[in-house]
Amino acid sequence: MTRSLGLSLTLLLLGGGVEVAQSQQSGQWTISNRGQYLFPSGALADIFASAPGFSVTCGQRSSPQWLWEGLIEGARMMKGNEHTLYFKDLSVRLQWLGGGIQGMYYPMGGEGLLNGILNPYLSAQVVAYRWEYDRGAHQVDSAGTARVSEFKQQDWSLGFAFGAGVDVNALPPISVYGQVGYKIIVGDIWPTLALRVEGVSGFQMLEAAAGARLWLDPVRSKIPQQWTVSISATSVRPTRALSNMFRPAYGGAVTVGLRSLPDFAADGLMTTMRLNDESDSGAYSNTLQLFGAGIKGTYYPLGGEGLFGGTARPYLSESVILHRWEFTRSQDGSPVVSQKDWALGLSMGGGVEADLFESASVFGQIIFEAIFARLKPDAVYRLEGVTGFQMFEAGVGIRVRF
Repeated sequence: MTRSLGLSLTLLLLGGGVEVAQSQQSGQWTISNRGQYLFPSGALADIFASAPGFSVTCGQRSSPQWLWEGLIEGARMMKGNEHTLYFKDLSVRLQWLGGGIQGMYYPMGGEGLLNGILNPYLSAQVVAYRWEYDRGAHQVDSAGTARVSEFKQQDWSLGFAFGAGVDVNALPPISVYGQVGYKIIVGDIWPTLALRVEGVSGFQMLEAAAGARLWLDPVRSKIPQQWTVSISATSVRPTRALSNMFRPAYGGAVTVGLRSLPDFAADGLMTTMRLNDESDSGAYSNTLQLFGAGIKGTYYPLGGEGLFGGTARPYLSESVILHRWEFTRSQDGSPVVSQKDWALGLSMGGGVEADLFESASVFGQIIFEAIFARLKPDAVYRLEGVTGFQMFEAGVGIRVRF
């Protein structure tokens, strides 16, 4: 029985592989996102510890061997390397956001291994980055008589990356993939000899990444183009460190987009939310306001058919949003701490859309969002730092089609 079950699973995977090999063809559009973990090397490793990053891509397969994608990627190194820094508590940060192109070469074309289930590839990237380096102020002797002031550096630089990975195509039209590679950003960090921080020429790092890619079939039948407008209200529940400062709150979003395929829609969106809380003693009150604009992709795995005769359609969604955030801590009604910045956010979730009538529908969804922002600590006003704003969002809304 075990042998029969194993044979059945093998045939199922091989059958799925045939479908993959047939479905991945020239002209396909792709959308993907991946999480990265970056391991500094060279002089950069003397200052920073390893850190996470992300990237989002959109592209087209030009031949069975080549896939070309545009990409947006970013990362923040916010923890110093305690093993190599002379002052272990020195505050350092390096962050970047970039856009560029990525080429992926599949030496086996659409065939791959195991009838297309596994497809190894080589990749290369050229990216233009905007980066920023911060080093905090620090005492240089135990008596505190000498102090080196904080230092900031920012610039534009080109970056290059090379790697190799494997696509796993067991669940078309979605594949998952993993890759490893080498990245260098052609930038320079100036030294601070008083703090025994050496300069860095070229930000070198090793990268391990995993992600998912959606393949859009170019030969499937299209549906008449429909413009859509939606509005939604959201219940926001902060998680991890953010939940120590803020209670659940509410937000909202507006989208405008176009649907021209039965299983994919693209929208531009604007979001807003406001988080409030008070300390247990009531001495302080915290406010965090966020306004964002970005793009959203929605995938309907059942296409236009859906459930119950097409009246209900489950979906998966992903958004990339540029947020402007502002934090205020007040005491007795007067602001005592104020911080604001721009930050990129990435959200993923799913929901169900149900038709009200021919040109309107309602939807409910649950989303997880991570915003790559940092709230700096302030010891004077007992403010703990927060690295990354993470939250769950449950929302309902209405969509009108034109």
